[in-house]
Amino acid sequence: WDWPRRALEALDRHTDPVYEVVVVDNASPDQTAERLREEVRGATLLFNERNLGFATAANQAAARAAGRYLCFLNPDALVQPGWLHPLLETLETFRGAGAVVPRFLAPDGSVDEAGSLVDREARTFAYGRGADPGDPQYRFRRVIDYGSAACVVLPAWAFRRAGGFDPVFYPAYCEDVDLLLSLRALGLCTVYDPHSTVVHAGAASTDDVVRGSLIDRNRPILLERWREELAERPSLMDLQEHPHHVLAVRDASTTDRLLIATGEDGRGLEDLAGRMAQAHPDLRVTLLRVGDGAPGAHDHRDDEILSRGVEAVQPSDPER
Repeated sequence: WDWPRRALEALDRHTDPVYEVVVVDNASPDQTAERLREEVRGATLLFNERNLGFATAANQAAARAAGRYLCFLNPDALVQPGWLHPLLETLETFRGAGAVVPRFLAPDGSVDEAGSLVDREARTFAYGRGADPGDPQYRFRRVIDYGSAACVVLPAWAFRRAGGFDPVFYPAYCEDVDLLLSLRALGLCTVYDPHSTVVHAGAASTDDVVRGSLIDRNRPILLERWREELAERPSLMDLQEHPHHVLAVRDASTTDRLLIATGEDGRGLEDLAGRMAQAHPDLRVTLLRVGDGAPGAHDHRDDEILSRGVEAVQPSDPER
């Protein structure tokens, strides 16, 4: 009960009206149902007599929702101030966006997930986990494979056209990957927007061993369904020997790329990079700073560049 209570309190504290809340209790064993009835006002409460799984419960909630947009939020996900507006703005302005996810931070302040990756064997990888959230590579808006349904916002019509979450992934895991790949098959992309932040405890209702076994059970279903779509991707196995495969998978679906190299006084080229990224959302624009200044010398301009969807990098060894 402690987690849904905290999640609902954060939602109430950090979300401007008007919105509706639908809570589905999947037969929680710790008197959560009783606490919901006693302590929660202004929400629609649904109670299942047994655990029907994440997909079925989420679909139940969506069926009761009347809004233009749906947000699925885990009970261990704590929204932060200003979390919702950037996500809605992205859906309304980003061409072809069918879903959007925030930057997830772990309770210790590190990155929990900056978008997620899928390889050719349907293995998944939370990009940036454990990293510094100030690192520019986790701070620019971009199209991604998928994002965790711990917090995902999408138009209600897109969710229904994609068929909702598939209950075949019972009781949980891989259904969010399947849904967002289904949106892609409809010509809609998933966007990662780091202007929105949500703290995600992760697996608050299950342990790592159980989670791993559920993923292992459901991944073959995901692979069978999307084998052709994923066939040309690199593998995420043996990342210690092949760390570059993370970026290869991250950019696997980004077929058009523009690299702009700029020196010390590169404001004109930085502005060009921003205009190109905004005019062509499917184009991966990377700004490579190769001046003599030390990395971080341009931090005061990073926020503007990154907010326009440009990947800005300034390595200590640009030639490498």
